[in-house]
Amino acid sequence: MILSRILNLIRLGPADEDGAPWFEVVSAPIGYDVKSRQKAAKNCELSGAEEKILRQVFEKYGRMDWRQLSRLTHTLPEWVDPKGGSLSVTPEEILTRSGKSRAAIGSLKREVMLFDALDKELESFSEKAV
Repeated sequence: MILSRILNLIRLGPADEDGAPWFEVVSAPIGYDVKSRQKAAKNCELSGAEEKILRQVFEKYGRMDWRQLSRLTHTLPEWVDPKGGSLSVTPEEILTRSGKSRAAIGSLKREVMLFDALDKELESFSEKAV
């Protein structure tokens, strides 16, 4: 759903005021290509491990254009033909199609739930401290 929303912003621009800041930070599209209008700020929301993963992904795929990325992603085991539309895909479906066992998926779900609970607790603590 998030990727569809971003694609629609690229293709059509914001549909309402909620999407209006889009063109303050992202250029108008040329085909499917957009560019940042601002220097990226340091992201305090990502862990060092997440930033490392993003750097590795960019190093491997960052030079590909949208056609190359489309061809590549359509070869992945988790890709399902949406028959001209779009499909909502759960993380569980992606993990299953990429070969993860039910036990591994269950373990990952529990880990995510623990991190979500920790985030809420830290948020609550931060609000009390202010």
